[in-house]
Amino acid sequence: MMFKRTLLAFSIQSALMAPAWSLDALSDETLGEVSGQEGIQVEVQATSVNMQNAFWRDGNAVTDMDLRVNQLNISPVSMVADIDIGASTNTVAGVPSIGVSATIQPLELKSVAMRVANNAGSTNSFGLFAIKTTTPTTLSYFNTNGLFDGTGTAGRFAMKMEDADWYLAQARCLYTAACTPNADSHGAGTFSGNGLLTAGGVGDYNILAFKDFTVNALATGQFTVDAVKGFNFGGGTGILSFPRLAANKSGFQMDIGVLTNIDFSGGGTSTFNFPDVAAVPSSHWHFGFSGNLMAVDMSLKGDTGVGIGTGFGTSGIKFSPKFEFARSSEANPFELEMGEPGGSLVRFSNWAALSDGAAVSPSRAVFNMGDIYLNLLAGAGGGGLSNFATPAANTFSCVSGTGCVASTTFGATPVSATSGENAIAIAARNFELQGGARTITFADTTSGASISAAQTWALMPNFYGLNFNLLMYPSGHPGIPAANNRHGTGFDLTIETTGKNTAYGTPSTKGTHLIVADTSANKYVGFTNIDSRYSLLQSQFYVADTAMDYAAGSGLDTSGIRLTSRNMSFDIRAGLAIGDLPDGTVGRQMRDDDSVVGIRWKFGGDFSFTFSPPPTPPTPATQCPNQSCTYIGLSSKLVATDMTKNGMYLVEPVDGTRIEWIDITGTLNMLSEHVPFATDGTYEDASRIDIGVEAVASQPGPTIRPFVTFATAFELAPGTTQADADVIRIRKLNLYRPPATNAVFTGAGSTYKEGVDWKPGFNLAGTAAGDATGRFYTLGEMVITGGRFYGEVNLKVQ
Repeated sequence: MMFKRTLLAFSIQSALMAPAWSLDALSDETLGEVSGQEGIQVEVQATSVNMQNAFWRDGNAVTDMDLRVNQLNISPVSMVADIDIGASTNTVAGVPSIGVSATIQPLELKSVAMRVANNAGSTNSFGLFAIKTTTPTTLSYFNTNGLFDGTGTAGRFAMKMEDADWYLAQARCLYTAACTPNADSHGAGTFSGNGLLTAGGVGDYNILAFKDFTVNALATGQFTVDAVKGFNFGGGTGILSFPRLAANKSGFQMDIGVLTNIDFSGGGTSTFNFPDVAAVPSSHWHFGFSGNLMAVDMSLKGDTGVGIGTGFGTSGIKFSPKFEFARSSEANPFELEMGEPGGSLVRFSNWAALSDGAAVSPSRAVFNMGDIYLNLLAGAGGGGLSNFATPAANTFSCVSGTGCVASTTFGATPVSATSGENAIAIAARNFELQGGARTITFADTTSGASISAAQTWALMPNFYGLNFNLLMYPSGHPGIPAANNRHGTGFDLTIETTGKNTAYGTPSTKGTHLIVADTSANKYVGFTNIDSRYSLLQSQFYVADTAMDYAAGSGLDTSGIRLTSRNMSFDIRAGLAIGDLPDGTVGRQMRDDDSVVGIRWKFGGDFSFTFSPPPTPPTPATQCPNQSCTYIGLSSKLVATDMTKNGMYLVEPVDGTRIEWIDITGTLNMLSEHVPFATDGTYEDASRIDIGVEAVASQPGPTIRPFVTFATAFELAPGTTQADADVIRIRKLNLYRPPATNAVFTGAGSTYKEGVDWKPGFNLAGTAAGDATGRFYTLGEMVITGGRFYGEVNLKVQ
């Protein structure tokens, strides 16, 4: 028999200027229904809550670095929490348990600035951060034998947040110079320490928005804390579920867009005016996923990052998540979808491991983020992120030979030598994605309804041995000269991937590949065994607009989400291959001898890229084909100035013959031209990704046909002056003849063995006369003085 008692529950109601408090006695007879036992309910209400600073500290008495949010305001605050301790009908009778659940009513969270600061403070800001929820957010947690006791696996954590809006507002004013007033700008003033303008006007900010942000998650399994893993969920047997909320709403989803030229500073007042940003008309991309993540093992612990970098504090964070995607034969199978808000999307399902995906009962696809480290670094502190420990199977881990870059010299990213230029340091080691979706379906983004039958072709990117180092700087990159545009988030990023988990010449079960597969015939074509290294240094990420960032004819004269790098480089070695999808047997693993041609591509120079919104839909909308002109616009600019960094090489894998295009300079733009209405009624960007449907003439089959279009409009040597620096110039076109023998060729930097041990680890010099058995032949020089060309690839459902 349940004893009826009255426990104290309280309600806090306060206003900032005149707080008022009230206490109410509540019966727990109703509250006990949470889990069948007595409990307590806590109600918290406030018209507004202000915090001068909210921060996480990575530091000690010397460094004391904070990741800080300044002047945080939450309003209103209305939360009801139920706490229940005792036996539960959800466990074996008599086992002690604890349950906590909370409902948070819609709220607005606003901040003045996000920054990395020490005790002396900092004037640099990542921007203003804000959240607006539109429906109640619910949280609940249940476990047996205490909060984090690992002896049981009946723990549960649930979260539901639906249709929230998240905003990052970046000042349009450049950090390094005063803003010039004009009709399209935002008034006079300079970038001040709090991220606002000293003299407000019209259009102080550009905004990156995550619209309709939804999380519907349920974690079931073991929750524990121990000395080795820290806080751990799953232990390798947990399930993290994201049930779909509706046909058009995944368990996790968001629409990404931008809004430019927004004023909510109030002439320097620290406010974030939500009505000004309630609608983001220029949504770029829809992203979502649903289903079960199986065999979950997630750990979070304090870690100073020993071996990852230097100059950190003593309380860094290490995060180690690993899980598998539920198969189509299991409950709540995993699905991923990407597409256009208000248009069409592509849904990826039927996930399986690549290593035996063609088997009758394939293994689950595995997603292993390895170890992720988070630390803070002080500018001029002398620290930074360390070199990568490249796996031995990576062909870049060479120690001698022409073109060789030792593994101990790549990846290091030192923090800025300028005082006050503090940074967030993030490092990942041994990231893997091994598997892919074997089925693709087209759907309408608005309704969620399928607009095609399941397709048996699939895009399968796989990553193995992926390591990266990332430093992020508020207020743009400190290495950007004052004469250039410094704003947004600055960053330095280095990445490497490993081609395979075995030596070349033997089949592999893991690797880095980018392949397209026919999953009905179990065949693939694509790039396999990709060894690669990438550097994006002196880089920035920001929301651009045509008023502040316009450069006519540059290929970047559009608003959107922009990435720039004044020092980008990459070096990629792979095989273009055609072969059988693995079925788990040794005879059908990923092989080297499936390669049709070997490829190596090197580049170094300046780079800019923009995801641009589509044009304003025309009136009437019927003039706009393909889902009301929804698509993702693209534009970029690539400038190669150092010829020693640029080249492309094609290798015949049977005898090692290769063609070389090396010592390349010039400028290449990918244009985002808004093409006017033509006779066929089209209105689309010249460069774009478009997912949609088209009408099909009367014939057997569907009346509409889904498609994916990849279109690019390139301009070579842009402009009318055709300056020598812009002209595309390939100074050496070489043909290399390998040795006329079946023996191992041991030329500088090469590891070729005919028919057995080929990999694209060849000599990069391209100028030598050749060794005793091989010869170089220079065929001449190529020059392209200017011009444009347009290309389009359409993938259509038949």
